[in-house]
Amino acid sequence: MLNRITGEVTDESVFRSRFGIAPPQFPDYLALVGSAAKGIPGVPGWGPKTTATVLGRYGDIESTPVTPEALQDVRGGARLAAQLAERRQEALLVKRLATLHDDLPLDCRLETLAWQDIDHRKLHTLIDRTEAQDLWPRIERWQR
Repeated sequence: MLNRITGEVTDESVFRSRFGIAPPQFPDYLALVGSAAKGIPGVPGWGPKTTATVLGRYGDIESTPVTPEALQDVRGGARLAAQLAERRQEALLVKRLATLHDDLPLDCRLETLAWQDIDHRKLHTLIDRTEAQDLWPRIERWQR
């Protein structure tokens, strides 16, 4: 996996040690834990460690039971089960929105999607007209 901002490449073992889950479970994780930086609400009470434990046991939100007995060995299990029962549909929607799809049919070849050179004269004109000089660092990154 590539962090497009830092350029850091992460393999599955590093991901697992950081989050405690497999990469395909990340949409479930985000739906439960949330992310203030990304505007994802999460389910109240569900923190990273609890979520990793529950997803390790049940695999995904859909398979996670919402009975207090099922989560009794998890700290605050009864409360977590109640919160998930109350917000399950919202969590499933967030999971759906956070899921990246790599199975879409494309009517083009991958090579045609690569960065192509630009008309620098037109770009300069556009940036000057819109007073968007702060775009230059981004454009330089795109060209790498």
